[in-house]
Amino acid sequence: MANRMKKIFTLLLISGVFFLLILRGLPTYAQKQPKTLTILYTNSINGEIDPCPT
Repeated sequence: MANRMKKIFTLLLISGVFFLLILRGLPTYAQKQPKTLTILYTNSINGEIDPCPT
C-alpha cells in the first residue's frame, strides 16, 4: 500500500513539474505584436534613390 502511494505521489510530482514547465515556456503577450511594412516609392525606372534637397 505504501509503495503504491509513493508511485502515485511521484507521478503527480513529475506531472506537476512538467505542467509548470510547459506554462512557463509558452510566451504570452498582452497585445498582438504590430506588423509594419514600409514602401519606398522612388519614381525612378531603375529604382535609384535621389538625395533629398537641402
